[in-house]
Amino acid sequence: MANSRGSPSDSNFSRFRCEEMVITNVDKRMWTIDAESRHTAKKVNDIQCLVPYHHFEGGEGIHFLPEVGAICYIAWPSDNTAPFIMGFKGAASQVGSIDTEGDPQGSTATEATGSPSGVSFRSNRPNLLPGDIAMTTRDANFIILRRGGVLQLGATAVSQRIYIPILNYIKDFCENYSMSTFGGDIAWTVERSESDPSGNAPASYTFHMNEFAQDEKASVRVRHFPLAAPGGGEKAAWEVHVAKNNIDRDSGEVTSETYSLSILMDGSKTEVVGANYDLTIKGNQTVTVEGDRQVAVKGKEQHDVEGDYIVKAGPRVALEAMGVYLGPNASMPAVLGTPLMIWLSTHTHPVAGALASPPAAPPPNSILSQIVKLK
Repeated sequence: MANSRGSPSDSNFSRFRCEEMVITNVDKRMWTIDAESRHTAKKVNDIQCLVPYHHFEGGEGIHFLPEVGAICYIAWPSDNTAPFIMGFKGAASQVGSIDTEGDPQGSTATEATGSPSGVSFRSNRPNLLPGDIAMTTRDANFIILRRGGVLQLGATAVSQRIYIPILNYIKDFCENYSMSTFGGDIAWTVERSESDPSGNAPASYTFHMNEFAQDEKASVRVRHFPLAAPGGGEKAAWEVHVAKNNIDRDSGEVTSETYSLSILMDGSKTEVVGANYDLTIKGNQTVTVEGDRQVAVKGKEQHDVEGDYIVKAGPRVALEAMGVYLGPNASMPAVLGTPLMIWLSTHTHPVAGALASPPAAPPPNSILSQIVKLK
């Protein structure tokens, strides 16, 4: 006579019994299942799963919730304690056929399954090698511990991380990637092609860095290929912004920036330095400008050259200033050549017998420069 828990006897000990059943209900709150026998239509309720480890008091262990329809073996212990699920099994495909789910190694039934009959219990399980251990779901996410020390974690085939013991590699594979820390964040983003008028899938990279972990806004932002603003224009291949606690991660707004750099895909470069700029070159420097060059300095500009200072120009060199001084402490005005030559060519000395007196010099302003000073 069976007791209320479905045991085959009410005596202190009875025969151990095990039966194949199908799960019909899962109580996720109580961690129990209901099941029905595949052959006798017998039903059992409130059955717990046997797991590799579980501490009844602390709850730590290896846990899983089975799904309705899973095939399991339920055991009734010989000491008449509550029955439990011993384990689960796969459903065999037809004898003489090879399971087509996945790509089993081998070209014949014997090679694929290891038995002459060709019966497969693969049941959509992943491709593994002897010694591999895997945890998977029907949604394609997985954890696989492979022989050789390789660890594989993933949500899909294109969203996974692989740990490789050779050279201690960590490899990530994904469509989009983001990492957030107290000190900042990184994001690689790929826009879907259906959202792009040209049918492309634009990719971008953004890095934010806080000065302090408690900062609400970032102080440094680096971006590659940020999404172009409405209206088109050349995309920025590289952008750098520095603004102390003034970079909003969500809106992208940057205020009171102290430094910015932008390099476009066509090679254009724009750089804004909000403070001093010191440049030291310990070797030679060659600058070649194939177009025009313009330098605007609002303050003083000084060139200290220990060697020769040579300026070569084409048609002319023009210096425009209130005063041009050639030499240290230069004070004497330079002579205006054309007025002086005109005066010399038109000057006549007094005739013989006339009173001796110095010739009348032209007015100084007419032959002396008011701008260029010499020494």
